[in-house]
Amino acid sequence: MGGSSYLRAPVELLAERICEELAIFLPIAFKKNLPKDENDLNDKIQACLSRDKEKFEREHPTIVFGLARTVPDHSSYDLLVEVKFLRDGTTPSKASEGIAADLTKYPKQVFKLFIVYDPYRKICDDATFRRSFEEQGMCRVHVVR
Repeated sequence: MGGSSYLRAPVELLAERICEELAIFLPIAFKKNLPKDENDLNDKIQACLSRDKEKFEREHPTIVFGLARTVPDHSSYDLLVEVKFLRDGTTPSKASEGIAADLTKYPKQVFKLFIVYDPYRKICDDATFRRSFEEQGMCRVHVVR
């Protein structure tokens, strides 16, 4: 992301701090065994987030879009955190579709942070993967391995 911190919104600074912490925490948490599923991954992320002074809720709030309901994996005030786990058989395009769908469903005025856990290194160019989403604004995509 970059830029002077005093020019950025507090929610963006919070998202950046979470990215920095998870970049350290997740490789250590899954050093010997990968998550068994996305729920296991979210349990570990919740443990990391709960150390923070910000209070994060899990699977809250329910957001209605059209006739469907969607729930972010983690949330705190004006930040929604959605986690994508690229398993061995998951393609980067499948993760892109999930992120695009979430961007459509979540309110535009709320900052969205997408944590993409990619232990198999399916995404070969993080900047290109992130760019299209982040250009939409109010969004950050962070790839962790």
